[in-house]
Amino acid sequence: PQRARLTLWVAPLTNVAIGSVVVCVLFTTPLVGFASVPVALTWTIAGAFGLTMAYRRRSLRLGYAGLGALEAAWVVLLLGNNIVELQWYALPTGLYLILIGTLERRIARQAGQTRKWAVLIESFGLAVLLLTTFIQSLRGGAAGLPYFILMIVEGIAVIAWGGLRRIKAPFFIGLAASVLNVLGQVVVLFAGGATLTRWLIIGGAGLLIIAAAVIVERQRVLILAKA
Repeated sequence: PQRARLTLWVAPLTNVAIGSVVVCVLFTTPLVGFASVPVALTWTIAGAFGLTMAYRRRSLRLGYAGLGALEAAWVVLLLGNNIVELQWYALPTGLYLILIGTLERRIARQAGQTRKWAVLIESFGLAVLLLTTFIQSLRGGAAGLPYFILMIVEGIAVIAWGGLRRIKAPFFIGLAASVLNVLGQVVVLFAGGATLTRWLIIGGAGLLIIAAAVIVERQRVLILAKA
């Protein structure tokens, strides 16, 4: 009986602990200054705590929050050290969104639900990765060449990933990104790489990547409905 009475306090105390961590993060960040080591440490502790509680509670959403806090800590450290290379920001962010989309896709499949949100999140993560590299490749000349090559590698990797998983959205996103990569270099080479031209290419590429994912998923749903 005494043990049973003590067990009643587990859930409330756990919720208080989670709330305390959230409050500490929200108050520490504006008071200390965003780009600082103490704030990064606070976000890291919050992320580790979130992952621990996600494991204890078997809560996938709480795990997302924990990973998001670790992602924020990484960004704070980059800003604090004046890191301006976009890849250091885009790579963990894109992989984080792709991971969430992949897990949500698995949950939706097991529950027999639609996967449109999973596809959207996953596609947005791929767009963050590919568009960041694409933007940097439009610098032209020797400055943009490494990113042009990197985007070729990323496009092939995404195509292979979608093909191996037999999922159309990543496959066509990787294919579209590869084509845009080449077309972007052609435009920059022959059009002189004007600022307006580059932004039009970037905007069109982003819309095309997201639209490709939505169209592919929509067609899949229609095919299943007719079957």
